[in-house]
Amino acid sequence: DDPEGSLVMDTAGNLYGTTFGGGQYGIGTIFELKYGTSVITSLDSFNGTNGGFPRGLTEDSSGDLLGTAYYGGYGWQGVGYTGDGTVSEFPLNPVGLPGVGAGTAYQQNLGASMPSGSSGFSEIGLLPAGLSLSATGVLAGVPQSAGNYTFAVDAITNSGAFSTQAYTLAVTPGAFSQYLVTPQPLDTTQAGDGFVVSVQAADAYGNPITSYQGPSTVTTTIAPSSAGATFPSSMAINSSGFGLFLATLDQAGSYTISAGSGTNSGNPLSITVTSGPAVKLAFAAQPISEPTGVTLPPVTVQVEDAY
Repeated sequence: DDPEGSLVMDTAGNLYGTTFGGGQYGIGTIFELKYGTSVITSLDSFNGTNGGFPRGLTEDSSGDLLGTAYYGGYGWQGVGYTGDGTVSEFPLNPVGLPGVGAGTAYQQNLGASMPSGSSGFSEIGLLPAGLSLSATGVLAGVPQSAGNYTFAVDAITNSGAFSTQAYTLAVTPGAFSQYLVTPQPLDTTQAGDGFVVSVQAADAYGNPITSYQGPSTVTTTIAPSSAGATFPSSMAINSSGFGLFLATLDQAGSYTISAGSGTNSGNPLSITVTSGPAVKLAFAAQPISEPTGVTLPPVTVQVEDAY
């Protein structure tokens, strides 16, 4: 039913081919036409597990018949098969990937078990930032973002043999390197209003450290200093590398907040303090004593907040 692809002849003169439909499950067959006869024999029917809707056959250097199908395999995106109808999914090794810390060089050769005559590798899904898959199946690089990444790797040979392997790669945070300083919730506040600053221990790429073994107390600073400010000089960090504090600044302006301990510093936080609500009037230029009968210079009045 609906022959697909060209025919392949073996050394005995027998012809082999595929049909796009037909067979026991209606999704294709592999057939043989015996030399010197008109007898066509169905060698196997595709059933979905071993593929479906074949795209023809090819012969490798050993005389084996191979091909690919439109359906089957990982995500039903296609599969390879042999001339007897079995799936020719050669294994990709390793079948699992060891985890790695962010910032650590990583390399795994997924093409070590690839048959000769390889055509190439490609990934399905998202690889960790910093890693890439080469055409020869080498997964390598320096991962940067912590997390669990699930993806698949496709491999195919020039003879049509096909393999797909699903992987999950765990990238853990790297070594403790810095403190991340973050305002809660904004980087702008009004004079006199309390705001929360959180501090998180992190690696060099900003991944939070979940198992913290650094100092239990860090120094917090603000520049420039602000009169009337409520700002702690130090704060506690818990075993997850996290801490927070409440602060107020009374003077409008731009400030930089940082946290650190020893050689480990933090990314400075820039925060802008705007004037508070208008609550009083004040002389912009204070009048001075003048003799009677003299015209006073202009007197200006400034609206101010409580500070």
